Amino acid sequence: MITQYEGNGFRMDFVNGYTISVLWSQRSVRIATDNEMGYPSATTVEVGIFPTADGTSSMIRPDCNFEPEETSYPIPYVNTELLAKLIAWTQGLRSVTQ
Repeated sequence: MITQYEGNGFRMDFVNGYTISVLWSQRSVRIATDNEMGYPSATTVEVGIFPTADGTSSMIRPDCNFEPEETSYPIPYVNTELLAKLIAWTQGLRSVTQ
């Protein structure tokens, strides 16, 4: 399922029990600008990845070997290429629902 946040991001909930949340700031000139169509756009976003199925509130992120490690903070300054990798990584994580 994909859920849009109030104008500044979205989240994707996967069947494996993980969610990736993508946010950007519309107030920061360094991060967001209006594109040709007048819609806010961003060069980088903040990403949080967390298991939604196990009831915990802790986030995870990939370590240098792309293995999950627990973290207390979202991943800042994520560009388009890394965001695509993080979405695929989150979708491919071992299920927490089984």
